[in-house]
Amino acid sequence: MLFEASKKFSVGSGFPSFWAQVGESVIHKHLDTYGRHRIQLLCSQCHQHLGHLFEDSRTPSQVRYCINADAIKPGT
Repeated sequence: MLFEASKKFSVGSGFPSFWAQVGESVIHKHLDTYGRHRIQLLCSQCHQHLGHLFEDSRTPSQVRYCINADAIKPGT
């Protein structure tokens, strides 16, 4: 499990957003591309690209995990 449904919220971006990850399930990789600094998120098991991490003052953790919907499977 990468993210819990209880940590999901809507920001109106069209991408699923979460304010916390589960344990060490997500790798944070620093990128300096396209003239800016970003944090890429990767699955710790398969290293698949999940999305990016952004600062966001609207969340309890002050960050937003902006995730590609195709990279996650909804819980049952």
